[in-house]
Amino acid sequence: MNWHYIAQTDLRELSRSKLIWLATAIVAGLCGLGTAVPALVTDGSGLSYTLGVETLFITLGTVVPFVALGLGYRVIAGARESGTMRFLLGLPNRRLDVVLGMALSRVAATIGVTGIGGVVGLLVLVGLYDSTSLGPPLLVVVGLVTVGVVYAVVGVAISASVDSSTGAVGGAFGAYVVLFFFWERIPQAVYWLVNGSFPSGDTRPGWSAFLTRLNPGTAIGDLTVARFEWMRNAEYVSVRQTSDLIEGDVPFYLSEPAGVVVVLIWIVAPIIVGYWSFRNR
Repeated sequence: MNWHYIAQTDLRELSRSKLIWLATAIVAGLCGLGTAVPALVTDGSGLSYTLGVETLFITLGTVVPFVALGLGYRVIAGARESGTMRFLLGLPNRRLDVVLGMALSRVAATIGVTGIGGVVGLLVLVGLYDSTSLGPPLLVVVGLVTVGVVYAVVGVAISASVDSSTGAVGGAFGAYVVLFFFWERIPQAVYWLVNGSFPSGDTRPGWSAFLTRLNPGTAIGDLTVARFEWMRNAEYVSVRQTSDLIEGDVPFYLSEPAGVVVVLIWIVAPIIVGYWSFRNR
């Protein structure tokens, strides 16, 4: 046995779960409905199309963290409680095989569930809107699915680091709150500690923008959603590139390659931390 066998086995069991198919149907329905609403309540194909992409972004972006963390947070902690982990470790499996295999299976499931929701939203765009260019909304969907990959890996890492499902729930909730809500407050708090006041105006020091960029959602947004001018100045969505927060030339740590590095670190580092914690338990 090894990591890819564990991943295949876990993914096969997931595919037999009614809950995963229910979650897929709910995500697909929400994305389809959210994308369709602007076409049904507004006039003007151009405006409706823009709003359709915005509502798809808002809907899928809202459900992605819940789906990803929900798939990942209990996978190892639950196996401990049920006794399945003793069986897995009794076979010729290393703890690294368990963490890596579970992470890959939950990442694949997250891509499947959220990807299907995104595809349904794109199909609604094609079906209901006249002037539809699929390039930008497709990149938006890819970006949000990538955010789901990060959250799924974080969920598995949390599950590997705690002893019970209760602890996993608390850890997953804390990760969601920090990454989704509180992260933007961190650069402001550090700015206050350094300067004795909160930042004013539209610009920030380079280091403050870098702290903002370290959020995986922000880094992925810089590479996808924020590339489009109409998404940076949309009616309901305002996604600015992090480099817009500073004046002058863009430093290397706010460049697109640096953003890719941030995303890769967020995918790899939680697996390493989760394995290290799991190995010492």
